[in-house]
Parts: sequence; C-alpha cells; structure tokens
Amino acid sequence: MSDDNSLRMSVNEGGGAAISPAAQPVLELKGVGKQFGAIRALQGVDLSIGAGEVVGLMGDNGAGKSTLVRIIAGNFPPSQGSIHFCGREVHFHRPSEHQIGGKNYPMEAHFVHRAASGGLAVVGVLMTTGRPNPAFAQIVATMPDKEGPAVKADARINPNQMLPNRRSYYRYAGSLTTPPCSEVVEWLLLADPIQVAEADVAKFAKLYPMNARPVQKLDRRFVLQGV
Repeated sequence: MSDDNSLRMSVNEGGGAAISPAAQPVLELKGVGKQFGAIRALQGVDLSIGAGEVVGLMGDNGAGKSTLVRIIAGNFPPSQGSIHFCGREVHFHRPSEHQIGGKNYPMEAHFVHRAASGGLAVVGVLMTTGRPNPAFAQIVATMPDKEGPAVKADARINPNQMLPNRRSYYRYAGSLTTPPCSEVVEWLLLADPIQVAEADVAKFAKLYPMNARPVQKLDRRFVLQGV
C-alpha cells in the first residue's frame, strides 16, 4: 500500500486509538457493471472522486448514467465490480456509549463519515468479549502506548472485519459524543455486536479505563429500526 493510501493511527484524549485514512478518494469504483436479465446497462466503470470534487456524468440516453447513480446510492447492487466509500476515521470507546434493552457492552467502535457538504454520519458497532477479532487485535497490538503524533498503522488492518455479518441497525439524529458534541449527526447503530478477545479489551483499558460519554436521554428523538 502506497503512502498516499496508507492509514494513520493515533492515541488521543477523547476517542481512544483512532484509525484514519491519509489522502484517499472519498468514492472509488472499480470495474462496476450492471446486468438486467439479457440487458447490459453498465460495464467496467472505473471512477475515483476526491474530497471537494464536483463530478458530472455525461452521455447519451440509455448510456447508464441513472443506473450508475442508483448503484452508488445503494438502490441496488452492482452485478460486477466494487464500490468503496472512504470514511473519516474509526475510533473506540470503553464502555459502549449506546445501550440496547438497557444493556451496556464492553466497548463500541465508531466509524465516522463526513460528506463533502460537511454533514456527519457515524456507524456504531457494539463490541462484546468472545472470539478474537483480527482487525481489532492488530490495532491493539500496534497502537501507540501514550498520547502523541499519529504514526503509520499496519497496512494489513481491514476495518471491514470489525463489522457484523448482519447489518440491521437503529437510526436516529443525534450529536457527536466528544466535545464540542456537534449536532446534527446521523447515527446508525448496528443491532448485532461483534466479538473481540477479552485480553484485547483489557489492553485497551490500560490506556482508557473509561472514555465514554454517559448514555443520554432520547429527548423526543425518534429511533427508527432498519432491517
């Protein structure tokens, strides 16, 4: 992995060990294609968009522009190829900052995303003790042992490994959980926790015995449940 696409790891006072991408496209498509029965709407589309770039799609009627936009929006999956969205960072809290059914979890991961317009969305992943998680184990094994400048993280860390197989979620409009607790943030809390080794949680706890914001009241917020 080149320096331009590398990860950076830091230990900070508020959010724990944070993994963030260096210079990386906010959206990248590789070999994207779409087939509707015998009709081939798209084939071999490659696209890379950086932060702040404005991109227009031009072509004849039936060229697949609308199909491409709908694939990016998640209306339906591509038949071939891959789509990658670059998040801002992933960081961790101990214990969890969300509860399900009144239950806290040992830790919680936050995948922070920022749109070019400045809007924020955070995907929360609850973490319980059990089987080791390869990505989190690698983070804990290589994270700095004290606060300081960001260091280059192990390029083999794959944040996708810290997502559960089932992606049902709770959704609500809230705020960031670290100062200045900015609003409005689109929160998506995944309903299923991932398992991580108890020893890895204990090692994280040596740096951060407690770095979680207390659970907040709903204050007339609506919590929606997706499947």
